[in-house]
Amino acid sequence: MTGDKKELASTLPRHDDASKLADQFSDFFEQKVLRIRERFTESDAYVVESETNSHSLSDFEPMTEESVRELVQSMKTKSCDLDPIPTSLLKLCLDDVILSLTCLINQSLTSGEFPTVFKQAILRPLLKKAVLISTTCLIIGQCQTFRSPVNFVKRPFLLN
Repeated sequence: MTGDKKELASTLPRHDDASKLADQFSDFFEQKVLRIRERFTESDAYVVESETNSHSLSDFEPMTEESVRELVQSMKTKSCDLDPIPTSLLKLCLDDVILSLTCLINQSLTSGEFPTVFKQAILRPLLKKAVLISTTCLIIGQCQTFRSPVNFVKRPFLLN
């Protein structure tokens, strides 16, 4: 496949409206996923029994407002579409949110829980074939793995 328009057109079904064709593809795959999901039951779920690890991350040194401030100020001013607030705006209003942000981090570290709403990801596949790049879609999915706030903090605060 060289990627020229003539070759691409011959691989697609005959159509008059590219938008309708895209909707048909979308409907097809949506229905396919639903049919696959319907075939699974709860008993099909694979449960892994975890072994107790001799290394525990149960003791964290609470972060101070100043340490959170330093981390936020040192962050690059980049943002993701899922960020609740753009980094540039966070830096501007940091004095107003520093207490809440510090509490969120410390509560997450001590409880081992992190708000589900912050466990989102945007996946943008990097396709090598030029033909596929124009048909790439944005995938937003729920992360099934625990995302620790340590990722945000970038370093664990452990008590020795």
